[in-house]
Amino acid sequence: MSEPALQRASRADAILRGLEVLAEDQSPEGSWKGDYGGPLFLVPVYLTALHALGEVPDAKIREGFLRYILNHQNSDGGWGLDLESHSYVFTSVLNYVGLRLLGVPPDDPVLVRARAWFLPRGGPLSSGSWGKFVLALLGLYEYEGLQPILPELWLLPSALPIHPSRLWCHCRMVYLPMSFLYGRRARVPDSPLLKSLRAELYPEPYAHIDWHSARDRVSTTDAYTPRTRLLGYVHGALRCYERFHSRWLRKKALQRLLEHIQAEDEATHYICIGPINKVLNTVVWHFERPGGVEVAAHRERLPDYLHLADDGLKMNGYNSSELWNTAFTVQAAVSTGQSDAIRQTMVGEYRRFQQLPPAPQQGWLAVFYPRTWLADQRLHCGGTQGLAPSGKNWFESGFSRTPHPGS
Repeated sequence: MSEPALQRASRADAILRGLEVLAEDQSPEGSWKGDYGGPLFLVPVYLTALHALGEVPDAKIREGFLRYILNHQNSDGGWGLDLESHSYVFTSVLNYVGLRLLGVPPDDPVLVRARAWFLPRGGPLSSGSWGKFVLALLGLYEYEGLQPILPELWLLPSALPIHPSRLWCHCRMVYLPMSFLYGRRARVPDSPLLKSLRAELYPEPYAHIDWHSARDRVSTTDAYTPRTRLLGYVHGALRCYERFHSRWLRKKALQRLLEHIQAEDEATHYICIGPINKVLNTVVWHFERPGGVEVAAHRERLPDYLHLADDGLKMNGYNSSELWNTAFTVQAAVSTGQSDAIRQTMVGEYRRFQQLPPAPQQGWLAVFYPRTWLADQRLHCGGTQGLAPSGKNWFESGFSRTPHPGS
């Protein structure tokens, strides 16, 4: 056989082996699921929500979370903002708290190393603002140590450039429930565990901490950009308002926020735009209507964000990238010209796509948005339950799972 013929045979063999790997990686539902994790503050925030709801993760979930958090502790004892970053006080403190909520004792070497890293750098008092906020929900930080997150800003005319609705969508939808919880001064009931954590996180007695001076404190490890003098003036004005705010106006603003939160929940079938506002919206309804239908609806969809991979159980940055992964996988398989080799795999995926809503046949939507885009909207807005042939969501059938390399 000539050398070009050998090369063609070798290439064809490589394509067939690649297609076989794709077939093996296909989920039982017919799709391809992927790892969309990365930010290391997501799991601790998820655990905060469970604690607020009075729930304890079962053994399987606990083991997966522990493996994930422990696998990504940096050599210096801290945790990064993401998998590849240097250690941040923000994420180090939150992951420490997360491990304690999972039952790891304070004298565990992992936690001893963590405290040795973040306490000399200021601990929670020098954390980023989101870290301080999450700790305030748990009663591990005081709201007086936060810069105001005023609910009343949502009552301003929407035409104003400073109206919160003009923020980037992911920023806006996070600060929406944050504003509500800040305005309510929401705080979970105290417990022996939380009392112990307050002693572990602060070298000085908790009752003696100057919270006002901590508002502007941030560790050099966490500082992304210097704070401007203008921002200082804005914070000063917001603090002045917060000190003398009208209770009537606060109540009206909280009601407006609740309407926005409810609209987001219903529009997305309680999946929400992303993991942080998903968790915070859940906590909002827990404080507003404990045990209500909204809490139950949110609780049912919380596991949608979980993903089990080789490094442990994580919280994805979206509820799923399943449709995105599947569309490109099918496109790649068909482009080889040898997709008949995994015909059964492709038939299974075709049947899955048949369950998606039909693409529009007329109008600009049909021109600009193909079927895969519409399917993604269905997926993001609550369609994942309807896609499985069994009628169950992925959590009922087992965790979303990333196959081991080489499997």
